[in-house]
This record gives sequence, structure tokens and C-alpha cells, in this order.
Amino acid sequence: MEKVNALRLKTVFGWTLTLGLACVTVLGSQAGAVDLDWTGDFRAENHWINNYRMNSANAQSGGYSIPGGSSVPQFQTLFLRLKPRVVVNDNVYLHSEWWLGNPAYGVFGDSAPSTADRRTFESTLSQGAQVSAQRFWAEVLTDVGNVHVGRAPLNWGLGLVWNAGNGVYDRFQSTGDVVRLVSKFGAFSFAPAAVKYSAGSSVSAGGLSDYAISLKYENPDDDFEGGVNFIRRVGRGFGSYSDSSVASDINTTTWDIFTRKKFGKFEVAAEAPIVSGKVSGVTYSSYALAGEGRMVWSETWNLAAKLGHIPGQGSSQAEYTGFFLHPNYKLGLILFQYQLANLGGANVGTAADRSVFNAPITNTNYLQLATEHRLGKWQLRGAWTYARALEVAGTTGSYFNQWSRKFESAGGTVAQSSALGWELDAGATLHWDDQFDFKADAGLFFPGDFFKYSAAASANQTGTVAAFVMGVGVKF
Repeated sequence: MEKVNALRLKTVFGWTLTLGLACVTVLGSQAGAVDLDWTGDFRAENHWINNYRMNSANAQSGGYSIPGGSSVPQFQTLFLRLKPRVVVNDNVYLHSEWWLGNPAYGVFGDSAPSTADRRTFESTLSQGAQVSAQRFWAEVLTDVGNVHVGRAPLNWGLGLVWNAGNGVYDRFQSTGDVVRLVSKFGAFSFAPAAVKYSAGSSVSAGGLSDYAISLKYENPDDDFEGGVNFIRRVGRGFGSYSDSSVASDINTTTWDIFTRKKFGKFEVAAEAPIVSGKVSGVTYSSYALAGEGRMVWSETWNLAAKLGHIPGQGSSQAEYTGFFLHPNYKLGLILFQYQLANLGGANVGTAADRSVFNAPITNTNYLQLATEHRLGKWQLRGAWTYARALEVAGTTGSYFNQWSRKFESAGGTVAQSSALGWELDAGATLHWDDQFDFKADAGLFFPGDFFKYSAAASANQTGTVAAFVMGVGVKF
């Protein structure tokens, strides 16, 4: 059976490659009728994380304990994204985005082998590479606006709900099968859209759809933009708020408000998504608030600040109140970058919740202060981040574990603290030219007493977590 499946895969790949070559040949022969533009980006990173368990003597399960594993995980990520665009004529454009690897995983080198034939010391095999077309859509320019049809990126505001993930080092991308009209009337733009998200292998098991309308005002002369994105989300058969159950129905409404304004050397921006509705018959009412500020102190110095209020889920299962930001919206290098609980598990696979980077911000009030200094081709930066939890576990009853996304039984002799801790980061980037850069970042995370909670009589120990990342990025 395995040989038959392998033969089928080879046949499918062969036909795909043949079709692709045929398309390139046809496009090349029709060079006088169409143009083919190529853009894209490439990245390679090395990650070192020390003491991710906070203490090797901690229990491996319960509360916010972390499964065992190497005390100093080291892994690499590799990702290449190609964006060919066919210019059919002045009114029709065909966009596409091809991935080599997976941005959420992208692990290579000394990653954990997934098959037995790579567990021997003499093995020199490499497996797991993949090539896929993740986005492909048509853009048609008409008298009433631009029409988008196909699998296209979604983005709004700061990226708390819809985040296209177009940056070189972005790992998560909002993408849907859309029919969208983008119309502009002076400084106003209006964009109704119908979006269908990936539903897996069965069209009858359910699905998830958005019906959205965005209204935006943008005035470059006043350095101001603002608007609201209305999203009606309906579906069935998807995971519910808690990963321990499956939603029978999803019916929510989101008003995503965004604004940005520049005052001389200062620039401020804010986004506030407000959501209401029901998930599996349970009322869901929540919101999030994130703000960003930036000051151009001089030609070489910039100051920045980020703050946010992101509610978490309480112990009650009668109403859902927590909000999870898009996992692409990151702060700092460790606390809101890595899913520490996944570092000790089987994190190289296909389940998105096992990615070590899938750590959406939730259940916190946070403040980040940062600075940036430019020195020729060099960019030097530093940041300080502080966070507190909004929902904590008691000694009895239940609580919502933000890592496992499940309601669990509380325990222990001491209630959980709200102190998530603070982090200190520093980094440097060498911008060799407009296309190539090399970066290095280091961070220290000092966990708060929030992570001592183990739902048992003995509390976890909280030692300092350190991380160091080196990366190369190329844009073309």
C-alpha cells in the first residue's frame, strides 16, 4: 500500500511539474501578450533557547508545567516564498504565491526525525520538503473598483484579526478564498467581501466563512487614516473555544476599528476589535485593544511603545470572554514569540497548534518600550516588555489553561499569581543592501509567579529563560 501511495504521489507530482513547465513555455512564447513579474523573499534562522522549562525539576504535566526535553533546544527554520504575477493586460492581473517549506514550522538541520530511517547515525537523508501554491487570485480593474477572485491575502489595521503576513520573518498568514470588490471614492475606500476558509477534506462536514465590509478614510495630506471592518463569521464543524470539543455552530460579529495619525515626529496607531455572538450555543462576547506609538527623536534615533489590553477566558464555561490575537502579531523575543509548552513535545508535524511559534497573545495587559539606533548600514535595537495576566486559577473549581486551550481542574494550596513577568531584548541588523540583511537578537525572560502554578501541592520553580536568534533575510 505504501508503494502504491508513493507511486500515486510521484504521478501527481509529475503531472503538476509537467503542467507548470507547459504554462511557463506558453507564457514565454506569448511574451508579446503578457508579462511575468517575479518577487519574493527568503529567510534562514537559527534558534537557541536555554531553560525553556524554567527549571528541570518541575513536573512535566499539570497547570503551566512544560513537558521534558533538551534543556537547550537548538533548531533552524528555512522558508522561501515566490510571488509570480502575470500581467495579462492593463486591466487583468493574475497573482500567485508559492511556498517552499512551511513558515510556521520550516524546521531543518538537526530537527527531530519523524521516521525511523533517519534515527541512525550514518543516515544522510533529508525528508519533509514541500512545494505548494498557497495563494492565487485574479485582480480585475473595472469602472466600479478592483475585483479580487481567488485565494487571496487578508489584512486590516495592525493585524490583530486579519494579518497577511507579508514580512520576511512572518510565520502566519491570513488567507481565504474570496470574492472582493475594492472601490475608492476620493479619500474613502469601500470593500465588501465574501471569504471561505479551508475546511479540510470534507465539504459536508462543515466550514467557516466571513462576510465582511470595510470602510476606510485615508488622507495623506493630514497623515491620517481610520476605518472599521465589519466581519460576520458563520460556520460549523470547527473547533470550539476549548480545544477539548468541536463547535456545532459558529455565529459571531466583529467590529474591527482602526486608526493611525502622525503628528510631526510622533505617530500613533490603535486597533480595537469588538466581537459578539455564539459558539456552540454559548454566548461569546469579547474585545481587544492594542496601541502603538513611535517618535523620530533624530535622524538616527527612534523611540517606540506598544501597549495592549487583551482579555482572557475566566473559569466559567457559561460564557466565552477571551480574545486571541492573530499569532503573527508578536512582542519581544520569548514570552510572546515561542509557545514554550510545545518545545518539549512533538512539535515537528502537521498540527498547527504544535508549532513552537503559535503563541497568540491573550489574557494580558502588556507594555513594551523600545528604542532603535541607525548607524550606517547597521540598525541597533533594544526593548523592555512587561506583562500581567487578567484571569488566574484558584485552588478549587476550574480554570482555562491558555496554553492547552482547555478548561482544567484547579488545585494546589496557593492561587495563581497575575504576574507574567518581564523581558529584556537586544539585537542588531546589518542591511547590506536593499535586498539582503543579517540579524542577531538576544533576549532574557524573567518569569513571574504566574508560571509557578502547577495545580498541585508543589509549585513550579521559575528560572530565567534565555534565547538567541541569528537570521538571514533576502527580498527580491
